[in-house]
Amino acid sequence: MEVRIVYNEEWSEVKLTNIAEGDFPEWNEILEFPLKALNKRRFTKQELINTKAIIFITLFDREISMLNTGRIEIE
Repeated sequence: MEVRIVYNEEWSEVKLTNIAEGDFPEWNEILEFPLKALNKRRFTKQELINTKAIIFITLFDREISMLNTGRIEIE
């Protein structure tokens, strides 16, 4: 799973979970993103209402294959 956050159109950050194998994979990982309030302490209700932050969550299949070189390639 890939999670990307775009914060107020200023910067973005992408994090990936580990690969889960099997017919019914589960993702129980916690991904932390360093969001900071404008007042440096806590988010105000108005700041949360007016934010332009966008969170994208992408779920996709990836395959792991062993190359003859002994390296693992993720597709």
